[in-house]
Amino acid sequence: MSNWGQVLLYLLLLLIVLAMGNWFYNNFTWVDEEKEVGFQGIAKTNNLLASEIFLRKMGVQVQQVNGLIAFRDLPSTKHTLLIATQRETINKELSQNLLKWVRAGGHLIVEARRIETGDETPLLTIDPLLEEFKIFSTVDETCGCNDEDSSENKISNEIKLEKTPENDVEEELPVIFSLNSDFSYEDKNTELKVNFPYDVTLGKKSVEPQLSWLLKDDVGQYLMQFSLEQGLITVLSSTSMFGNEHISKYDHARFLHYLVQLQNHDAGVWLVRVDDMPALWNWLWKNAWYVMFSLSILFFIWLWRAPLRFGPQLNDAQVERRSLLEHIQASGYYRWQNKQSGYLLAKVQDLLWDKIQTTHPAIRRENQEQAYMKLEEITGINNLLIKESLMLIDEINEHEFVERVRMLEMIRKHL
Repeated sequence: MSNWGQVLLYLLLLLIVLAMGNWFYNNFTWVDEEKEVGFQGIAKTNNLLASEIFLRKMGVQVQQVNGLIAFRDLPSTKHTLLIATQRETINKELSQNLLKWVRAGGHLIVEARRIETGDETPLLTIDPLLEEFKIFSTVDETCGCNDEDSSENKISNEIKLEKTPENDVEEELPVIFSLNSDFSYEDKNTELKVNFPYDVTLGKKSVEPQLSWLLKDDVGQYLMQFSLEQGLITVLSSTSMFGNEHISKYDHARFLHYLVQLQNHDAGVWLVRVDDMPALWNWLWKNAWYVMFSLSILFFIWLWRAPLRFGPQLNDAQVERRSLLEHIQASGYYRWQNKQSGYLLAKVQDLLWDKIQTTHPAIRRENQEQAYMKLEEITGINNLLIKESLMLIDEINEHEFVERVRMLEMIRKHL
């Protein structure tokens, strides 16, 4: 190919590449796409990690504790204890220990245990911590809250939401309120927005103790705070706004900071995000009761059928035993070694006489001479040989024993 031909070929390839590049540039573009990957690392299992980091940056001493051990070795009464669980594994003894700590001056923040609601009033379940105060939470809008009871309490703040037709209570609509003026705080006059879950509301069945702070609207009640001797208890309808997913929304972080920095309770905060695991048996009955119920039925059926059987139970294991021939040989050797060869020969003779009595009943052993003659006629063996083989003897040598046994076998075959 000439030089001009190669140049034209290269130009053609260049035009093709430029055309493909122009088409790719006009038809494709670089797009950044955000993909939600969720929490990673410790944040997967620690729902209060973001709250802990925030409080530390705000200069608050924070300690996260897990398990019931925290309620036996509590901090000083200048601390605040936030329990972000339903406290299903906290028994009455541990609850009394917590309340004793509160009465001595501590600040306890909890969420009320949720209960099932009936047709008219809530069915109260045992909550060892708040049982004496008759405080609970429910997902029913008719929570059983008595407005008259609430009006008798000393309430610093009552919240009334102004809802427009465009806003429905099922949408994400925060509660707007001012901080409680009973306690000193640098931004106590600032309005906060907190998104409390609308499907959970607090209820109270007793006028004692008197409330010092109540957050509510026409949908439900979200916070009850009251003094208990020298301490303070704050009951929330939910602590979900302090979780990793919601702490950055609205004023949740400022609300948390306010609750853990109240006057005389600003030495630090303990965050409790999990309780000890309940007993395995209780957990199975609660989370897999259908499996446990089925296994219980099968167990009772087996228990009913197990005692019923026909005959004794067979033993699969075979007992090792010697063969009959080994016993006979051992017995024979024993007799022979103890000079009882005549006894062995007599046993063989007895077997032959039994055979004669069976096949020829007319031949009698008592009349031996006549018996020998009859056997000679039947077998054709000499009378003297028959007599010699059937003669009793005390001891005999090995050769004679073999010969006599052989002769007795010949007589038996001819019977």
